[in-house]
Amino acid sequence: MMRQAPRIAAAVKRENSWLKEVIRREKIDGVISDNRLGLFNPAIPCVFITHQLRIQTGLGRWADDMAQLFNYRYINRFSGVWIPDFEGAQNLAGLLSHPSSMPRNTVSYVGALTRVHSSSFANKEGVILFVFSGPEPQRSIFEQAVLTQLKYIKQPVTIIRGKPLQEDLPPIDGVTVYNHLPVTEMEPIMRSAALIVCRSGYSSVMDINALRQRSVLIPTPGQTEQQYLAEYLMDKRFAISADQDNFNLLQLLYRASQFAYDGFINPDDTLLTKAVDAFLSDCRSVIEKS
Repeated sequence: MMRQAPRIAAAVKRENSWLKEVIRREKIDGVISDNRLGLFNPAIPCVFITHQLRIQTGLGRWADDMAQLFNYRYINRFSGVWIPDFEGAQNLAGLLSHPSSMPRNTVSYVGALTRVHSSSFANKEGVILFVFSGPEPQRSIFEQAVLTQLKYIKQPVTIIRGKPLQEDLPPIDGVTVYNHLPVTEMEPIMRSAALIVCRSGYSSVMDINALRQRSVLIPTPGQTEQQYLAEYLMDKRFAISADQDNFNLLQLLYRASQFAYDGFINPDDTLLTKAVDAFLSDCRSVIEKS
């Protein structure tokens, strides 16, 4: 991150210059920035969305402190921060979204932002669902580790590869493979699976929480955020965590059958509604004064 700091700063400057022109040309009254550090302007309400206030560098507290200072340098220029998590001890992101030192601006916990609807453990079909995602070559390494071990299990399997332009895999008995699926088709498959095996990316975590689904989280090697989330959520009894380098499918299935999944958080749609209402109120106030 230190090596990339000059490049990040340059990107922020370009984004900010672009936004100034867009505000002038399009008469923009407010901005909601999904983790884009340069989309702030003091003339109008600008909200920054992130669950990473305390970046886990994996290099120790001093490096985490430096990363947070760098992060807050830009986050504090926004009028507010929306955190897609829950306030208090029952939360999904741990220290990432609940640091000891908060930004200076208005902070709102808006609950999990998910693409799926709430569910329960009922009506599962016994299918094990594998969802592959993330950067190469780690995506393919994980996929290959799974494919070589499928012959040892008896349950039906569904695989979503996350590669829309990839060539199809050779047919495998008892295995349904999709190179890619839109959210509307992916949700019922996730909902009906007996177990989901996927990366511990935060979007996946929020979806799994909404579905109250049993899962095994495999962090992408080298991605410290995913590694932290997987370990944190296993401590919370939300999911099982396992390393890609020591991936053992039979062992994980046994662990999942014995694990007391009990870390799910009930959704609260009013949190986001309140945050949006407050944002629109701020926008109206600026318009009335202009």
